[in-house]
Amino acid sequence: MARTGQYSGPTELYGVPLSVIHPPDNDVQSSKYFSGLKDPSLNLTEEQMNDLQQQILELTALMKLGRDVA
Repeated sequence: MARTGQYSGPTELYGVPLSVIHPPDNDVQSSKYFSGLKDPSLNLTEEQMNDLQQQILELTALMKLGRDVA
C-alpha cells in the first residue's frame, strides 16, 4: 500500500551548536550592542547606544540587500 501525504523534512538543522543560538556564557545582554559601542571611552548613554545600534542594523540590512540584488 502506498503512503499518502507530504513529508516536510526536519524542522531544525541537525548538529547546529547551541552557541549560535545562545551565547556560551548565558549573558544575552552583552550581545545586545555592536562591540564597538561598548567602548567606555565613548561615554554613550543607553539611549544613544540604542539609536546607534539601530542605525548599524539598518546599514547592515541595506548592504546585504545591495549585495543580494547585484
